[in-house]
Amino acid sequence: QTFPVSFYVAYIYFNIYLKNVLGLTPEQLVTHNLKTSIAAVIFNFIVCMFTAKYNPLSIYRVKATIFTISFLFTMILLNNNPSYVEIALIQILFVTTGLDPLSANGIYIQNFSISQRFSLVSVIWTISRLTAHLIFIGGLVYLNEIMGFNALLVVFTPLIAMAWWGLKYFEKLEKQRENLYNMFGSEKSNPHPLSIKPDELKAAGYTP
Repeated sequence: QTFPVSFYVAYIYFNIYLKNVLGLTPEQLVTHNLKTSIAAVIFNFIVCMFTAKYNPLSIYRVKATIFTISFLFTMILLNNNPSYVEIALIQILFVTTGLDPLSANGIYIQNFSISQRFSLVSVIWTISRLTAHLIFIGGLVYLNEIMGFNALLVVFTPLIAMAWWGLKYFEKLEKQRENLYNMFGSEKSNPHPLSIKPDELKAAGYTP
């Protein structure tokens, strides 16, 4: 869960730059954040519409690819006195494609057994949020004083690596499910099979 980090960067971290360097007033910042939030809502609505037709993991792969490539160009822009428009576009990037697996959460949750799903998902969610707030956001505050915008590179590099590792792992599980449907069932009734649990995968000879 990278949403806390992306939220902090988009709405707090860059707002400090907009206020102190570009001279935006509090009223202008409020209006600016409202426009950024509207863009995020529209983008997430479009993503939700696409999940009805396309595999959520494929959608998340597209989002992660866009963010990973754009993040490299973002670091170049930030180290060359970014303008208001450039900061606004970077903020929209973080609140829309900032590695948050909104479209793929259903698949992630489905991979836990029903008897432990609620407790495990709740614990993992809590730990991820706590880690994001204490380590990444807290670290960003102090690193920014030493490294400036390059602190974002230190914070987001491990986040990007972990996001891609998790994506590849769950894509592997989804591929195994598709193979199971080819062997034991029909995919026509369920084009995106999500109901087979890890214990059923093991019973069929597959190991995560």
